[in-house]
Amino acid sequence: HSAPSMDNGFATQDRVRTFVAEQGEVMVAAEHETVFDYNPLLKQMGVTDRMIAIAGTETTGQVPTARMPHTAGHANFFPLPNQQTLFRRGVPANEGRRLREILYEIQQHKTPVVSQLNHARASDQFLDDMSGDVKERIDNGAYLDHMGPAAYPYNPRQPLTSHPNHHLVEPDPITGVRDIDFDAMEILNGPHSYSPTRRRALLADWLSLLNQGIRISGTANSDSHNRSQQVALPRNMVALAADTIDGFDEAAFVRSIKQGKLYGTTGPLLTLALNEAQIGDTFKGSKGTLTGKVQTASWVSAQRYRVLINGITAEEGELTEQGEFSLPLSFAKDSHVIVEIEGEPGADYLTLYPGQLPYAFSNPIYVDADGNGQWQAPGLP
Repeated sequence: HSAPSMDNGFATQDRVRTFVAEQGEVMVAAEHETVFDYNPLLKQMGVTDRMIAIAGTETTGQVPTARMPHTAGHANFFPLPNQQTLFRRGVPANEGRRLREILYEIQQHKTPVVSQLNHARASDQFLDDMSGDVKERIDNGAYLDHMGPAAYPYNPRQPLTSHPNHHLVEPDPITGVRDIDFDAMEILNGPHSYSPTRRRALLADWLSLLNQGIRISGTANSDSHNRSQQVALPRNMVALAADTIDGFDEAAFVRSIKQGKLYGTTGPLLTLALNEAQIGDTFKGSKGTLTGKVQTASWVSAQRYRVLINGITAEEGELTEQGEFSLPLSFAKDSHVIVEIEGEPGADYLTLYPGQLPYAFSNPIYVDADGNGQWQAPGLP
């Protein structure tokens, strides 16, 4: 975020400088309630060989209404055209509307748009305790704290068909779109210290949705606003066939995000495969070998790995000196496999990235255990 957004006055030129300094390659400019295209500025500043900008928006519900007592929360949509003659340059209206209505409008664009549910939890306060009157504890900007018209927190331990979770999967009677029909959701947002328990809650929500067949990509975003907030960290590492600025393909970038071909990181770099299947792919078979390799800069530490099958820890251990791990896996039913990497922050790391911890998480490798060509959600544990 920068000055075009409604919530800060950070100069656009300075935002570009911070992004180049951090060696971010693809900057998604999701300014609040407007669309701003940085590309003319990149050309003017002579940095088009260093980075690319994608114009988008962060829709930002602020006004509670009878229909949406806790607003529509926050969501990113990109890429979007900068339509100068339209109100807010073409950003969809959100006040008094359900997410499924906004999502349907976004889906009508001529080219595919990534829809991302942003920081859907403020903390893990509701993960273990939903007792009593929750209204005073709800954060309007955290959608899974209230689920819009439900005005009640999502319970990741209960089925989507149960009350009040069912609000997320109620199809619109005309369009059929549901409030949860996003392509992606934030798992990491800003520094770990900003809300130490947020990651725990969002991981629980994400795994609950995946287990019930909602194939939604997990992302990691800096959400930088002002001079003091780190840019391009946490960061998404997105798989592309042409991994160069000159060869950047925006359509392929969008497809990779929608397909979950990415991982989020605050430093560790991850290569992961189940036999030949990589992050976002589907592995066919009931047995395979999961291999991983973690690489880091000299000032980033990564020691441990954790393998989750259907959200349950199946294996955890120490990385080898080469940053590798390998283990055989077997599957009784269709599943998904996610890996987390963790390390201890040293003095140099904390100087560069205060408030962060070395951490990475993969998107799922899906497992078609019976090989019938269709992935069946494993269900809640």
